[in-house]
Amino acid sequence: GRRAVRSWRQDGSNRKKNLVSPFPLPSPSTIHLFLLASTNPAGMDKEPGIGISEDQRQQRHREAQEAARRQGEERKRIEAEIKADRNHRRARTSGGSAAATSPPPATAAAAPPSPAASATCAVQLCLPGGQRVREEYDSGTPLSQVHARAATLLEHEEEFSLVCLPTTPVTPEMLQISLRDAGFCPGVSLTVKPKSAEGVVLQPPPVGAEFEAAFVAEVSAMLSDVGLLGWEAEQWSNLLVRPQLKRGELLQLRATLRYLFGSRPLPPVVRGWCQRADKAPRPKRPPPPKDPAERFLREVDGIGGGLR
Repeated sequence: GRRAVRSWRQDGSNRKKNLVSPFPLPSPSTIHLFLLASTNPAGMDKEPGIGISEDQRQQRHREAQEAARRQGEERKRIEAEIKADRNHRRARTSGGSAAATSPPPATAAAAPPSPAASATCAVQLCLPGGQRVREEYDSGTPLSQVHARAATLLEHEEEFSLVCLPTTPVTPEMLQISLRDAGFCPGVSLTVKPKSAEGVVLQPPPVGAEFEAAFVAEVSAMLSDVGLLGWEAEQWSNLLVRPQLKRGELLQLRATLRYLFGSRPLPPVVRGWCQRADKAPRPKRPPPPKDPAERFLREVDGIGGGLR
């Protein structure tokens, strides 16, 4: 029995010896050198540069700061105009009610208003093309004279109405009263809104160089705000938006702006243009032919015209 156990143990040790590889195992230093060579091959001693350069980063930062500055200035200007108009209306309402209920006594201690402050009225006319004309009028000038002046500033003869910020129109009955009686002194901003006989805009407003520059600048600033790089915003604004604006492609440009900005709040020049574009009548498309072959040929012609 002991001989059998001894022979069995000897056979097991022999089997273990047969499993050992005849080749020597690599040392830990050899494995380390192999891994180092595989992760850092020849010619790749340094990692490649990742990201953008410092000049590009600074340029992008400057563009973002400039866009934010322009947007802040435009917002402050609009808020100042709305605040001034609200103060004029509040002063006119409070002054009229006070005069009707309790007239001041003859021996009032308050000093009378300065005649120089109420002698003139600063009127700013905001034209459809984006231009702003600021002129001084006598406070007794009727609104009909301001209306006639606005008619001479329009490039095309068309019906229009004057609207006081934010949405108060100057009715035909108000044209006979003076600027002082209308409560517009010492200053007022009036928007010239063209209209047809039905009260809607028939065609896009004339595009001048000043309006075009302001429109493209606002689009470029918004593109930078939504995260586009400087060169990307430049391509969108100058290679797509500006040509569509010059060619008067009303529907195409409106669709482009809707695709770029969606429901985001628009700056004043772009917002005014979009409001006029939304009111413009859409051209009626002819009904499709009943013949399938003719309908197919018309669709092919439409695709070919779009490609050309």
